[in-house]
Amino acid sequence: MRRAGRWLMAAAVLVVPPAAAQTTVAAPPASTPDESPPRLVIKGFGNVDFRNEFDTQRDQTFSLGELDLFVTSELSEKLSFLTEIVFEPAEDQEPLVDVERYQIEYSHSDLVNVALGRMHTMLGHWNQAYHHGAWFQTTAHRPEVYEFEDEGGVLPVHELGLRVSGRRAAGRGRVEYSASLTNGRGPVAHRFENLRDFDRHKAVNLWLAWALPAPAGLKAGGAVRFDRVPAAETRAPLSERVVGGFLTYQHSGTELLAEVLLLTHREKGGLESRFRTSGFYLQASRRLGRFTPFYRFEGLDRAPGHPYYASASDLRRHVGGVRADPWPWAAIKFEVGHDAPDPGPGYASVALQAAFTF
Repeated sequence: MRRAGRWLMAAAVLVVPPAAAQTTVAAPPASTPDESPPRLVIKGFGNVDFRNEFDTQRDQTFSLGELDLFVTSELSEKLSFLTEIVFEPAEDQEPLVDVERYQIEYSHSDLVNVALGRMHTMLGHWNQAYHHGAWFQTTAHRPEVYEFEDEGGVLPVHELGLRVSGRRAAGRGRVEYSASLTNGRGPVAHRFENLRDFDRHKAVNLWLAWALPAPAGLKAGGAVRFDRVPAAETRAPLSERVVGGFLTYQHSGTELLAEVLLLTHREKGGLESRFRTSGFYLQASRRLGRFTPFYRFEGLDRAPGHPYYASASDLRRHVGGVRADPWPWAAIKFEVGHDAPDPGPGYASVALQAAFTF
């Protein structure tokens, strides 16, 4: 009887493991809301253009615009990730893939937000208000002064490093700020360096704006940026300073934008040389139902003999047209423009753009 009882007890142990053994194979407990995996949100933007430049060799041309994938994810209540992956056509038929923005941001409060990664430099209004999706902006194209680096632009419109920004109520208005410590520009103006800084000098960018209490929608501000461009084979290092100011009014379908930027380079060698480049634009539009007529006057003056930029031509441009939004997520833009480059003859142009988001 005792022997039979011992066998029954052994069988029970084999069939029903002890509690300690059960915990090693049991399924994990259900996740709490804070422990659920991050949710990935993907938005897309694109555009297809037609352009006719009269009296030039670039007439009656269809072209593909950028295909922009805007990806965001909330990693926690205060931590988020953002990236912009842009597919764009190239002259050699090999498509280019650029990661235009790639940043992680910690939002402690409205007053303190810390971002790390590749971002759009806060130089005024346009560069952080309108990113790579043409659907966002009223006009078909960016002002010349804000062209991207790889398209011949003069400004450092991207930055890689650390940024602290925020906002705070000030009476009935609001004060906004941004301070960045980033890698400097590389020795080649049209290349953005994603992997390294060429010297130990870091760029500093300071931006400040005030949303005025009246009238509603009025904002004024400015920025200053200091950097050092490393030496190249044909020149000495350049000190770089960008100073800009802006005034905007956006309210009840009315948009008035004005910006001016001054870029100064100094080359130190046997004799110090100074090169100044300036740009500006004035833009106005008014939404009337599904139609938004607009007009922009802009200019860019490049310093002659500049050692950092390949082109030294100046520009004055008038652009007028209308944006139609027949659908909630797609727009048609029609533009008529006149360019007056210096040197070179002026010419007129007509452009049509279909811009969309999905």
